[in-house]
Amino acid sequence: MDPRFSPAQNAKGSIRNQSVDWMKLILSVFVVAIHAELPLGIFSPFLRTAVPLFFLVSGYFYFRKVRAATTENTHTEILFRFWKRNMTLYAFWFVALLPITLYVRGWFSEGFTADALLRFLQSFFFNSTFRVSWYIMALCIGMTLIHALSRRLGTKTLLAVTFPIYLLCCLFTNYFGAVSSNEAVMGIYHGYLSVFSSLVNSFPASLFWLALANHLAAKPTLPERRRLFPVVFVGAALLVAEDLLVKHFRLQDVNDCYLSLLLICPAVFLLVLQTKTSAPSRLRPGATSTVIYTTHASLIVLLSPILKRVLPTATLPFHLALFACSLVLCIVLSRILFALENTRLLRFLRYSH
Repeated sequence: MDPRFSPAQNAKGSIRNQSVDWMKLILSVFVVAIHAELPLGIFSPFLRTAVPLFFLVSGYFYFRKVRAATTENTHTEILFRFWKRNMTLYAFWFVALLPITLYVRGWFSEGFTADALLRFLQSFFFNSTFRVSWYIMALCIGMTLIHALSRRLGTKTLLAVTFPIYLLCCLFTNYFGAVSSNEAVMGIYHGYLSVFSSLVNSFPASLFWLALANHLAAKPTLPERRRLFPVVFVGAALLVAEDLLVKHFRLQDVNDCYLSLLLICPAVFLLVLQTKTSAPSRLRPGATSTVIYTTHASLIVLLSPILKRVLPTATLPFHLALFACSLVLCIVLSRILFALENTRLLRFLRYSH
């Protein structure tokens, strides 16, 4: 997400609308449920709306800002500030979570070798260093690519160029069984992974959604809310049906990318975007979502062995406890950070969100 990119304005650019921030908070809870492996049955695929919606939020407000800029220098400055903001966030949590990260990744467990350094750089650019950090780098790389291409291609052309990449993401997740026995395809796929480390947890997964955000940001008007509700309902039905289908035919490897997300995610985003809400600023849903997103997976690493001592693994009580404990700790941590960041010597804590 740029989980940090909290829109200060509504779609018309005038009055603060916290609906998107509240959506981001809900989506961050979805991500915790994913990594806690919370068994939700037919509702599980709805958790996968989180990442596309985060990309749409960041991309939409970024490209609205770009389109409001008057010079090419301003465009470059906007992109530079975007990178700086996100890399500051990345650096803060990379350092804060480094002991856990080194324990999980083990890059240099056999010494500081060239191979270990290469694995670290692959993780940094094309996967995750601290857990789930892939999103931040994917967002920055993806935004840079779409920003550059949007200077030369129309929004619809850019959608056409990036759409096949999302289809590949679907193919190698929910439809993996359709190609897993094809040696030629798998040879190419493993060759790609040997360089870029990941397909769906890396920048390719961002490209279509950021291109779509760019397309929506270029529109002078948005679809009426009353027309979006039926799209959401149809998209939800198709998402459940698609999940049942790929499981029935044993195609699913992991469930990161669904074709039905192409319908439900844009409709949900546009619906929320046009829903005005206000709430006390002290609740800070946007900043809280950032802290939850960046810390929950590392906390799960710490909590999981503790809970295994008191609860049987692979059971509903275990996963519920893991989900609840992780979420509560994240929220408590966010409150602590928000309280301390106003202290003169601890203002650097603002970089946490």
